[in-house]
Amino acid sequence: MILSLKPNGPSGHRTVNPQREYFYEIDADGRLFHDGSELTDTRFLDFFFTHLKPNPGPLHSEYAFLSPCGREMNYIKSSSPIVFRALMKFETGTSLLYAGQKLQPFMPEALTLDASGQLYHPTEIGIAGRLGRHALLEISKFIYQEEGRYWIRWNSEQYCIATKST
Repeated sequence: MILSLKPNGPSGHRTVNPQREYFYEIDADGRLFHDGSELTDTRFLDFFFTHLKPNPGPLHSEYAFLSPCGREMNYIKSSSPIVFRALMKFETGTSLLYAGQKLQPFMPEALTLDASGQLYHPTEIGIAGRLGRHALLEISKFIYQEEGRYWIRWNSEQYCIATKST
């Protein structure tokens, strides 16, 4: 636990505000772990991932991301904290599933491919999510290569998949 001193009012009087810190890891399939145990409660996962953001540092800079919650600071180790697990088709459109039950509207024109061959899609929270193995299997039947570029054919349209530099 970290104790931080913060000014309290015009007199400059300081009070002690305890800040609890927790440390998490996210695996290649997008599963969240704390002390070796997988967390599976969908409401918790949705809350946790909704508040996800890059760690501005310098505190615990080995944890690239954090998810603040009140007086708690949750630090996350992962090169790609958002992993889309599935492609979900609805009458109103298609979405990518991540966290507990969070849905990100699928935009084929926004796909990017990094130098290692990983496919990414933007999220509403501003952190690009990686397509996990199950989502990638579902979408791979729509992807093809032509003249050295990758394309996706989606709903009778075709989109070039942008290459992302590292």
